[in-house]
Amino acid sequence: METPTISQYELERGKPMPSKNHAIIQSRLIIAFAKLTGDRFTILSEISVDLPTGGVVPDIALYPPTSYEAFNDEVEMTTPPLCAIEIISPSQNNQQFIKKAENYFKAGTRSCWVVDPVFRQIHVFDSPEQYQTFQAGREDTLIDRVMDIRLSLQEIFK
Repeated sequence: METPTISQYELERGKPMPSKNHAIIQSRLIIAFAKLTGDRFTILSEISVDLPTGGVVPDIALYPPTSYEAFNDEVEMTTPPLCAIEIISPSQNNQQFIKKAENYFKAGTRSCWVVDPVFRQIHVFDSPEQYQTFQAGREDTLIDRVMDIRLSLQEIFK
């Protein structure tokens, strides 16, 4: 049996390398959040977050509004995001994301999304055991009641 090759990206970040579809969905989500939420959140992409349960790098993290400070940068956030969004890459499985969601909630995150590009679904967790699944083609709008976000699934999975 052949040993899988680990890319430099995976070595540096400690997570699987994202795919093209992963990158497309990630950019569409960031654009949609920027349009929809205005100044309600600061949207951070691929930021290191130090949780009590260990370090994580969510694909997208929503934080309370914060300003850009040229001479006061942070390479690792020490507070959990209000909402963490994880996008499934081809080499990942759902169980990994369930464990991540548990860790986010233990740290104080209020909402956690798991995006499945293959099935055009977004699972919105408001606790480790409670979630809703929204699927493009079945529903038009994702609703995250905890974060007060309504998002067009067609815009994300077009």
